[in-house]
Amino acid sequence: MEKPDEITPDFNIPADEMLLESQTMIDFFIEDQKLFTDKVPDLQSPFETDWQNAINDARQAIKDDDYLDVQQGMTNEIETLMAEACNRLQTLYFYVDRAFPGNKVVNEIFGHDRYEKARKSPLSMFDLLIKAYNAANDSKYKSKLIEKGLKPDGIETLKTTSDTLYSKYQKRDKYISDRGSITQNRTILLNKVWAFNASVSDASKLVFQENYAKMQQYLLYGGKKQSGEETKNTIPEQNQ
Repeated sequence: MEKPDEITPDFNIPADEMLLESQTMIDFFIEDQKLFTDKVPDLQSPFETDWQNAINDARQAIKDDDYLDVQQGMTNEIETLMAEACNRLQTLYFYVDRAFPGNKVVNEIFGHDRYEKARKSPLSMFDLLIKAYNAANDSKYKSKLIEKGLKPDGIETLKTTSDTLYSKYQKRDKYISDRGSITQNRTILLNKVWAFNASVSDASKLVFQENYAKMQQYLLYGGKKQSGEETKNTIPEQNQ
């Protein structure tokens, strides 16, 4: 199956700068719209409304920096849960050592030998928490652990911490996977704004053929150069 083409910006200036340029241009356009529509009828209402809506939609679209800020917040939550998980397990292992001192087999049943690896990996930590939870609920060990001071809710927090950690990790993983789609959707919205800009800029060269000053208000900078042609949207020569 053929891979779809990547959607890239139709402009080569920063997106925020392009949007500001577009807002300035639409303000001029609304003042001059009658002059435009006398020569280019398809620029009549609701053209200006559609253009403004496109600008608003592009402004509201999530930016890469905003996206990364949210992702970092998710990572911070996971790190907090990992620290909690380590505390839960350390507490459990304290009581395991008191209830079954020097018993290597029991320690392995509770996953103590996996702890160092798990504390560095959320994926390993989910499994270790559940392994420890199941062992702590086993009738062969539970009563003796409680006798030594482990609280029953201390056992239950092993599972709730694992469930919460898994949920947060999965949510972040999906969010990271969605980044390409989010970036693509924003690019589509930005290109839509650029298309409005380019349409009005091109029309202005006809509408203001004899008004160099007005034409300057509709110049575009940052259009991509196409193969085999000169760069578009440069300053036109003034009519003699």
